[in-house]
Amino acid sequence: MPARNNLGLSLIVGGFYDEAIATLTPIANVSPRVRANLALAHGIAGDMGQATRLLRADYDDEGTSRQLVYFGQLRTLSIAERAASLRNNSHYFPRPSAPRRPAP
Repeated sequence: MPARNNLGLSLIVGGFYDEAIATLTPIANVSPRVRANLALAHGIAGDMGQATRLLRADYDDEGTSRQLVYFGQLRTLSIAERAASLRNNSHYFPRPSAPRRPAP
């Protein structure tokens, strides 16, 4: 399912929220990451109620509120600005850790 989740996130970044929702909904119970991406798609599309329901499965009240505020901020940006913000957010685009060097 990682490929389908990645496709959903790519659709979100491209501004295709309905397509992202259709892609992610059937696999929403696979992992918290899929649910977070589905919540993101709903939130940016303006369905904060559904975004909240999805987030509450994996976040406490504070975490849910933080994500909803972020979704609201994303909605005010152009698609290009939104894409840049998401790509710089390690929650949605995790960065690989630096390789460990062996101790001398």
